Amino acid sequence: MQPLAWIIGGYFLGLIFFSFKKPKYFQGKAMYFLRSFFPSWKFFEDLGNVPKLFICTSADGKTFADWQPALPKQKRKLRSLFLNAEGNFLIACGSLLQQLESDIEELGEGREAELGYETSVTYQLIKRLVVNQISKKTHGTLYYQFKVVHGTEAFLVSPVYEV
Repeated sequence: MQPLAWIIGGYFLGLIFFSFKKPKYFQGKAMYFLRSFFPSWKFFEDLGNVPKLFICTSADGKTFADWQPALPKQKRKLRSLFLNAEGNFLIACGSLLQQLESDIEELGEGREAELGYETSVTYQLIKRLVVNQISKKTHGTLYYQFKVVHGTEAFLVSPVYEV
C-alpha cells in the first residue's frame, strides 16, 4: 500500500476515535482570559435554538414599549461572499450571547445570586451592545431593559438601565 493511503486511513481512524471521546473543558482564570485564543467548539455538540437578544425602551422609565429584537437579521447579498463585516458582527454577537448563557450555567442558581453575573465581562459587553444598538435608532435620555431568550423562555431579564 502507498504511504498516502496509510496517512488518509490513519486520519479517518483518528476522527472516529476522537468522535467517541467525551470532550474535556478547562477551568480556571487563566483559561478565562485566554479564551479568545482557544475558541469553543461547543456549538457542534448542541443543535437547536440559539439565544436571542431583545430590548425594550421607555422615555420615562415607567411605561415600556414592546420587546423588539436587538440584532437585525442579516440581509443576504452576493457581495457578502467576499466582504461581510455585518455578518461577522452578528456572528460575534451570537457567540457573545452563547458565552453569557454558558457563564450563567457555570455559576449555578445559588452562586448566581451571591456573586452577581452583572459584574461579569460578558454581561457588561452585552450591556454595551444594547446601548450601541439603541443609540443607532434614537438619541437622548432613555431607559432600557434587555432580555436573552433561548427558545421560548427568557433565561435572563436585566434590570432597568438609563442610557
